[in-house]
Amino acid sequence: MLWQSRLTTQNLVARAPFDAGRGASEASNQGLADARLDSTAKSVRHFGQDSHKNKGYGENRSVRFRHQRHAAKLLGGKARVGLCRWSVVSKSAGVDIVASSYADDQGDRVHYEGLQTCGSVWSCPCCSARISETRRDEMNQLLSWARAQGYRVMMLTLTARHGRDDDLEDLLDRMKDAKQRWARHRSYRMIKPNMIGSVTATEVTSGGHGWHPHFHVIVIMDGDHDLTPLRDAWLASLRGAGLDGTGAGWDIRSADETGRYVAKWGAAEELTLSAKKKGRAGRTPAQLLAASSDDGDRKAGYLWSEYAKVFHGRRQLVWSRGLKALAGVGEIDDQDAAQDQQQDGQTETARANIPHRVWRDDVAARRADRRAELLDRAEEVGPDEAAAELVAGHMPGDVIEHDRPHQPRPGGLAAVAFAVIRSPDG
Repeated sequence: MLWQSRLTTQNLVARAPFDAGRGASEASNQGLADARLDSTAKSVRHFGQDSHKNKGYGENRSVRFRHQRHAAKLLGGKARVGLCRWSVVSKSAGVDIVASSYADDQGDRVHYEGLQTCGSVWSCPCCSARISETRRDEMNQLLSWARAQGYRVMMLTLTARHGRDDDLEDLLDRMKDAKQRWARHRSYRMIKPNMIGSVTATEVTSGGHGWHPHFHVIVIMDGDHDLTPLRDAWLASLRGAGLDGTGAGWDIRSADETGRYVAKWGAAEELTLSAKKKGRAGRTPAQLLAASSDDGDRKAGYLWSEYAKVFHGRRQLVWSRGLKALAGVGEIDDQDAAQDQQQDGQTETARANIPHRVWRDDVAARRADRRAELLDRAEEVGPDEAAAELVAGHMPGDVIEHDRPHQPRPGGLAAVAFAVIRSPDG
């Protein structure tokens, strides 16, 4: 069944936003009416006709919600990820289910409004997907601008030798120190006048040889300049930071390969939703979280927790000073990027409201997380009907159980107590 909640008539009357003195049947009907009055439908359409087109989208959404709750558990409630898309912004306003159509004509997609967001690109699967999408758009704007200006684009990959016993935080701090030394090296300073700017992305994987942090540096040059002198400068900077490196610690890629890297930016996390196995380069943090959540891999959970604590507060992308303004790319922080911003070709088609108490008791409840189920249902029948069904206390196919005497669980303490009370020898 689509909706697993089972409500007694007493609970249904007490929770619905209407006079509890009415009968259960009348209360249910009024609950449906109230839900519809709280809705604002901007167009009329048959939602179920295109719902099959969003199957993959809905499945990934469900996985992200599940992994998000597991991430909050691994962090022991010490991070805002536990409140993200779970707690409301305003109890009086409740939560809105919003449907939108898009230019790709893939059917209406539905999202929530009125929920808190954490804006964590490292720890939150939901915010990470949204932020990464925004950052990918920014990088594509940069590449388009660079091509239009006739500049040369290259991507450098910087890493260091690492071992199984290396501490992630210490390794990352030393690599950051090495990168700062690299930017001060004579070879770098000789090339810098021909450098329009750069963007550095920080990534990390975990494998048989421990943590593997690395930098991808996208460099915009004003001509065809030889960057190979930067290789020896990087290896010398590693030694200065107390690290070691070989030729494998340096790699340079062409403009075409840079474009392919940017194209998969943000989409890479989507791929891990169905690819949890460790690859040749180790597992990404998203794959570690998936293995811990879905497979009960305790080591993966421990590693992911370490990663989340070390990367907290660090920036995913670092642009050189003035490059964004030069390329005409706007400034947007992670918190704003995590919001569901209006997209090109997006048109709102329907909106329905869920009272806070209904959201807390039946959707984002301690006993069950039904956020994805409700969005799936809204994409099938529309936000208005899905919200009405929810407020009424059940989804189609559910049976509302009327009040009946409590039946103790067989073998439980209550059952033993009842047996003693009812025993003819008592």
